[in-house]
Amino acid sequence: MLRDAQLTSAQVAEKVLVHWRMPAETALAIRHHCLPRHKHNPMIHLLNLAAGAADHRGYGLPGEEGYWKFEPENFTKAGVDPKHFQGAAEAADRVFHRLIKATG
Repeated sequence: MLRDAQLTSAQVAEKVLVHWRMPAETALAIRHHCLPRHKHNPMIHLLNLAAGAADHRGYGLPGEEGYWKFEPENFTKAGVDPKHFQGAAEAADRVFHRLIKATG
């Protein structure tokens, strides 16, 4: 049971993932992906970029809009080239729209 009413949704998600015995790196990335500054785990920065790409395409969660900034530090620490990332995000969006049509 979670007793601390001051936990963020990311902290709660981390606790759930740890309880489910998910890899520690995954739980850590979930906890810090909203505010990755000064973190050095590539997965944290990659998750931040992915969430930002979803948000910028209209699929973000309400209240999280301010977290997603495509800062050079995130690309560098994630080991991702910004141009390749943009292309991959656009390709993912196209596939997503095809899936929606196919299942709609």
